[in-house]
Amino acid sequence: MTDVYAASAQYLVIRGICDYTGSHRPNLWHAHAAAAAAAYAKEVLSFIPTVSKTIIPLAVNSYAEAAPVLDALLLTRPKVDRKSLIALKGRRVDGTCEWLIQHPNYREWLADASSPLLWISGGPGKGKTMLAIYITEVPEPVVDAVDNVLLYYFCSNRDKNRNTALTIMRGILHQWIDLHPHLAKEIKSSFEASQVVCVLDGLDECEKESLRQLLDAVVNHLSKSEENVTPQLKFIILSRPQPAILESKLGEFQQIQLNISDTEISHDVERYIFAKVAELASEQNLSKEMIAQVQQALLAGADGTFLWVGFVVNELQDSGSWDEIDEVLCHIPKGLIGIYQRLLRQVVDKEALAPLLQWVVLAARPLTLEELAVATGITAASTQLATEITDRRLKSGGLLVKVEGVVVNLVHESAKEFFQSDQVNIKGINMFHMGLDTHRILMQTCLAHVERGYGNSRSIHDPFLSYASRYWPVHFHHAIHVIDTTSEFSRPFFRADSLIRGEWWKVYWKREKNGGSPPLFTLLHLAAYFGNVTWAKLLISKHGRLISRKDNYGRTPLSWAVNQGHREMVELLLDHGARINFKDRSMLTALHIAVTGQHREVVSVLLDHGAHLEAKAEYGDTDTPLMRAILANSREITQELLEHGACVDKMPATLGVTLLNGPSDPIDERVKELLGLQERVFFARFKRSSRFVDLVMKGLGLSLRFPLLLELMSLYLKYVALNRWDSLAVLQELVQENKTDELRKWAKLYHVFFLGLVVARSQKKLKAMGDLSTQILQRVAPRDLQALVAITVFTGMETKLAAVRHGWREGDDTTAAAFFHFGIREFLSDFSGSVCAGNREENLCRTTVLVTGHFFMISKQEPGPIGYFSRVVAEFFEGYIGTSYEVELFGDASQACANELSFISENRDSTRLRLLLTSIFQFARQATEKGEERFLNIPPAACLILCQKDAAAHGWLVGEAIPEEMAVLITKEPPGSLQQRACRTFVECLIIGKQYGFALPKGAPRKRVDKHLQSLTGVGHIMNRILNS
Repeated sequence: MTDVYAASAQYLVIRGICDYTGSHRPNLWHAHAAAAAAAYAKEVLSFIPTVSKTIIPLAVNSYAEAAPVLDALLLTRPKVDRKSLIALKGRRVDGTCEWLIQHPNYREWLADASSPLLWISGGPGKGKTMLAIYITEVPEPVVDAVDNVLLYYFCSNRDKNRNTALTIMRGILHQWIDLHPHLAKEIKSSFEASQVVCVLDGLDECEKESLRQLLDAVVNHLSKSEENVTPQLKFIILSRPQPAILESKLGEFQQIQLNISDTEISHDVERYIFAKVAELASEQNLSKEMIAQVQQALLAGADGTFLWVGFVVNELQDSGSWDEIDEVLCHIPKGLIGIYQRLLRQVVDKEALAPLLQWVVLAARPLTLEELAVATGITAASTQLATEITDRRLKSGGLLVKVEGVVVNLVHESAKEFFQSDQVNIKGINMFHMGLDTHRILMQTCLAHVERGYGNSRSIHDPFLSYASRYWPVHFHHAIHVIDTTSEFSRPFFRADSLIRGEWWKVYWKREKNGGSPPLFTLLHLAAYFGNVTWAKLLISKHGRLISRKDNYGRTPLSWAVNQGHREMVELLLDHGARINFKDRSMLTALHIAVTGQHREVVSVLLDHGAHLEAKAEYGDTDTPLMRAILANSREITQELLEHGACVDKMPATLGVTLLNGPSDPIDERVKELLGLQERVFFARFKRSSRFVDLVMKGLGLSLRFPLLLELMSLYLKYVALNRWDSLAVLQELVQENKTDELRKWAKLYHVFFLGLVVARSQKKLKAMGDLSTQILQRVAPRDLQALVAITVFTGMETKLAAVRHGWREGDDTTAAAFFHFGIREFLSDFSGSVCAGNREENLCRTTVLVTGHFFMISKQEPGPIGYFSRVVAEFFEGYIGTSYEVELFGDASQACANELSFISENRDSTRLRLLLTSIFQFARQATEKGEERFLNIPPAACLILCQKDAAAHGWLVGEAIPEEMAVLITKEPPGSLQQRACRTFVECLIIGKQYGFALPKGAPRKRVDKHLQSLTGVGHIMNRILNS
């Protein structure tokens, strides 16, 4: 990150997205990060202005705001992804693509305020991605002002996580915030400060529904731009002409058609051919006549397609003589189809390659060599690893696949289409044809791994299990029409009471939904959730009663089909008698759920089938479907509800509305007025919920005096939170909309209660309430989890801070889990205010909280939160280096460390000392060189503080414990600047001990230190000189 800042780059790299829920990250902690990100990402296009305004000044320290947002948005590293893309495609030949900046349509888009979008379209192999790379590599023609920003993103049909509108927006937001952390708080205002250019490549590879949503959002935004005013957001979109929705949505904008721009493309192809032939001539020592012949053959067959040229040149480079080159030129087919067929015919062991290509072509994401080996049953031989055998077989297919590192990719999207077409279903190569039957084979393989992985005889290590667990439903969806239902549905996974399916579902749910308690699904629930209509028909035909079965949230298959937005599934279930107005345990009907999810097509289906318009959920009059549409600010759904007769004449009096347009007024005017009530509706629900929370907390306070009443209150809280879906809608809204003031107001009710426990030093009751909170958080529904986590952030940090302020160390330790699960964003935000206010006492307390919170994480050995926490804390402190606050902040950190060391010394607690020093080392490890220096200055500074105050009390600590623990940590560090600086810290602590008469004893402690340091040249010698002088 610091490299990015040092470079002061003015453009951003936005690359593809893959799964962002690492298996090592606690789901509770991650929910907070996801909620924080959602608050900034929601409908980002809707608030981009069309006129310039004043730039928002950079905050003193923005890392605290940015870190959790970045963590939630991050799915892949842009530099790595960009390198991978260039490795797959090859570098651009000098001189190619440069015609673009002189093209009249491009220049008009660049200069004309009325041309906010440029669409560059062309067929496969025409160089669209290379053009996109060129635009982003040479940003000056696109971004000609210092404050302007260039973003770009490459979509991929090969990766299910890189082909949706949501992943595009997450990638863009992540890179922008990474370069400018203050945008995490000010992203809305940032749009007002500069022009943003987005380059989107491969939109034709997005899934259909997501593509429609993205294009609608882009076109709707651009249509609102003021005439003759330079738009703040401009686009360059590169794609094939198909699907048809691209032409219908983008046809009105400026366009460059690569198929029509034959002159420019032909010139680029010529340059590409000349460059490749020059490489060939150098390798093969060709004469001028030979060079001319090769060039002529390539020019004649290229047909404006770079990919064809690349294939032919690769085959020519493998030739051993001019005769072989001439033979290739004479028989090489024209067009990509002919090339693909030729490559397959040349494969010697086709039966060995075919299973591998099935996975390379049809997998939902690119697989690694190890995953491919396991999936296809390749095992190690006496002299070769399984991955080496896999790699060798893949290479037999020539340029069809490329292996970068350990990840296997298909050479081009056109190859994927070829393998699934009739053009491969011909004699000699038909074993490579892939259709629905192939998906059936892949599904069976996945389920076999799932059954082994989650069965009684669980596999110890299965590299393929992660893919199989997540993506078998994708292959099942494709294969449903060709599977043998009798044999497939008799396997263990599909049995009604399958424990294997239950274990798999827990893992799948947590990975996909980021925590919370998974629903207890029947098979029909599962089919409805995935939208697999054919499977659902089979289940209904055999077990019709499943239609009405409820899960632990009180939800039927219809509820889940609606929740997921599966229109066809909703229609099927309704046609077979599903109860449309049935309410789940949170009093939500199917229409409530559809409106909340903004599934417009599903809303229409439900209304056409007679869904109850006035059904009330938990919040009474303010919780009808119409009220939810207003809260979601959904114009289309609000209008549709009104058109079907939703009542507006009985609006709750709490909204303070005395006059609304009636049925005789234009529908759009009525919709506009209703949407204007959004804040009033929300705050009416907020007041009601706040009163309820106040009563609950008062009840809890009373119950602490009576054990039986506390038990009853605990049961009631579990009843309110568990086995209910979206029961905390108001709190969810506060989190999603980042309404910090309201969140703090709500949390204050909890603060008062927990502060009472701290003041009373009631460790048993504090632990009991903490355990209750954890139980609830581990078992609530995901969206409720995100909401509760936000409250826990506020309450947990305040309670832990209160324990430190009151000097109650046991309370500080008891509340340590608050940071372990829930992050520190708001805590550091408040800390920043305290630093700027010069509140030294508060800074000291907050630093202590950070250190002891880190103790807990290290003791739990969870790498995700530890890395996240230490990085964010390091960046926070580094943000003040070079400012007027630096000396005081790091001085307070040294004092906090000294206080902790004093307690350690008093109790001779070596374990706690190891945790403290490990924390400091981890902060230093995450910091830059300057930050590393500051953090490693803390231990000797703290030792000096203690010795100056009462040297006699700390002989064991300074003279024995610290040197020994420091020696252990130093030897665990890899060679480098951190280890060298840590050695210096070690020596400084020795000198302080020597000055106060605490020489390291010559007995067992001295021997242990010598043993640890013997591998470090010179350190032992320096230590002996100090101790023996």
